[in-house]
Amino acid sequence: IVKRCLSIDHRYSSREDILAIRQLFEKHNTDYQIFSIDYMLANCLIILFGLHAILAIEKRSLLVSEHEDLLSSAMAEYNRVSNDKNRWIPVKFLDISTIQRTGMHFSIKIAIALSNCTKVAHNNFDNKYCKAKNETGLKACVFEIFQPSWKMPGKIKLLTCSDYIPSEQVTEENSDTSNMKSLDLAINSQEWQKEETETLWSEFLDFIKKFEREYSSVAEQLDRFRIYMQNMNFVKKLQYEEKGTAIYGATQFSDMTAEEFQKIMLPSIWWDRVESNGIAFNLNDFNLSIDNLPNKFDWNTKGVVTPVKNQGSCGSCWAFSVTGNIESLWAIKTGNLISLSEQELIDCDVIDNGCNGGLPINAFREIKRMGGLEPEDQYPYKAKNGTCHLVRAQIAVTIDDAIEIPRNETVMKAWIAQRGPLSVGIDAELLAYYKSGILHPSKSRCPPSKINHGVLITGYGIENGLPYWTIKNSWGEEWGENGYFRLMRGKDICGVSDLVSSAIIY
Repeated sequence: IVKRCLSIDHRYSSREDILAIRQLFEKHNTDYQIFSIDYMLANCLIILFGLHAILAIEKRSLLVSEHEDLLSSAMAEYNRVSNDKNRWIPVKFLDISTIQRTGMHFSIKIAIALSNCTKVAHNNFDNKYCKAKNETGLKACVFEIFQPSWKMPGKIKLLTCSDYIPSEQVTEENSDTSNMKSLDLAINSQEWQKEETETLWSEFLDFIKKFEREYSSVAEQLDRFRIYMQNMNFVKKLQYEEKGTAIYGATQFSDMTAEEFQKIMLPSIWWDRVESNGIAFNLNDFNLSIDNLPNKFDWNTKGVVTPVKNQGSCGSCWAFSVTGNIESLWAIKTGNLISLSEQELIDCDVIDNGCNGGLPINAFREIKRMGGLEPEDQYPYKAKNGTCHLVRAQIAVTIDDAIEIPRNETVMKAWIAQRGPLSVGIDAELLAYYKSGILHPSKSRCPPSKINHGVLITGYGIENGLPYWTIKNSWGEEWGENGYFRLMRGKDICGVSDLVSSAIIY
């Protein structure tokens, strides 16, 4: 049964995996034939993807050579770029940390010393035969390593080096790479422990059931479980860094890599496509005042916002942001709330790119050119690009113009309280992990310069001293706070004030 499990796809097993699994069964005298196929498959998954944690003791002798190879590769890279005649060697392992959740992408920090081996005369020598020349002059270097599918490093890059003063004397014994047990222990401490891996497997099964996932093969399911684990590890990092009250966790995107999520849900970067609509903004032109604004306001409480929709696997967020804006403005003006057609925009807007992205201000212009929008029930959503079949006689809503709002969150607050919801662009990569609360990530995690998603601000408020925007998304009601999320207000978080626009209905 173990052999059958391991033969599912050769990419997920290696000689070390097989030997370590055999050790595990022999140690516990387990008759694996008493288990069912499904149980064994689940345990194979856990073993294959959590191997380095589950077999922390059994595997150590099997993986020493792997760690030596990793160090040798790192030192080969350093010596390649070094101008010194002598070779540098590792003398102490200092740290290891995960960088990303795609493959095994991490960094290691090691102390290195100039050795008595020259690059030319000792070119074929193993590092363990070279000795540190001095106890001083050491460096602490950080290497970035990308190691796909538990195999040896595919890419190694030197990041930084600085002077290193050891806390203890470097001896001939601890400069020998074959005795660097600390590396083995450190890597073990960074991997998921057995209990956590089993919990993640159970959560992954619940995820499959909840979101009705159907994978094409067992191999794909294994791969998606690996991605799920990596995403949950990244969630822990986000939670630690979060400055607001946001809670991160598993969502419908948790079996996607970051690259897949961006390609499907965030297909375009808006920043370079911004064009002014030529309308100069003046508060008095729209009877706006920034004085005496209420501390809390939300158009959801006024009955002028349609239910949350779902764009599916189509990069049409811009269309949902635009229709949401017009739906509310029309309802505020006429008292008639109509769900409008995003598909009409996808098919008939000749400026934007349908499921491959668009810009709200362009869409407003196109709606004016087309003469308006049909209701959703007359031109239903297909979540894919189609041929325009607009019937002008069925147009239910028209607009008079559109405007871009200044990059000023006080003006945005006034517009929302006195005019209606706003179409905005944000960097939405972190929303793939959002569950609830007020988002306040760092600018490096959510840069304003990387706007890639269109949403609708329907209101604002303050909770426990934190000012926030209430924002309607287009990923269904199961996502976030019933399809909404809250974002820290007043600091241009995720670029929320950089691309703001609205239709004008007189």
